Amino acid sequence: MLFKYTKNIFFKSISLNDSEIILSLRNNLQLNQFISPTSICRKTQDEWLKNYFKRYKDKKEFYFKILDYKKNILGVVRIYNINYILKSFTWGSWIMIKEKVNSAAIETILTLYEFSFVKLKLKKSFFNVKNENTKVINIHKKTGAYLLEQDSKNHYFSYDLHSYISLKKKFIKYIKQHVQN
Repeated sequence: MLFKYTKNIFFKSISLNDSEIILSLRNNLQLNQFISPTSICRKTQDEWLKNYFKRYKDKKEFYFKILDYKKNILGVVRIYNINYILKSFTWGSWIMIKEKVNSAAIETILTLYEFSFVKLKLKKSFFNVKNENTKVINIHKKTGAYLLEQDSKNHYFSYDLHSYISLKKKFIKYIKQHVQN
């Protein structure tokens, strides 16, 4: 599945062939300092992906590569814990390379929320960010995320459809004029 929404990036569903890409991002010491540890084993990653595809088939989880329009990989992001009754979801596993367009982070957030709030018709998001990851904490505050609580390890945020509607207006310059999916 491709999901195109902003001017510089788009989402493409992860495939089983992407194990190496995921492992290279998740095991990169410059990029992985704020994410949950993962196995460095290809076989373990392949098994995780096989289980993921069952959740994907049931629309319980979506894992995307983040690409620019030259099809360069910029990172990955995942939507999970989807509850269609409560219309909520969690997102995370967000890793982006350092060499990307300056707007890639905000465009990823816009694309992720457009997919979740508009395409999936969900209404509320929950996510956490490690306290040391001040750059990402500041991005979420800038986009209107609500800080639910903070403990010794994480900031816990929520984000809703109404905040996203305001965010789209604020960052309209990054949204494609004629969106095609």
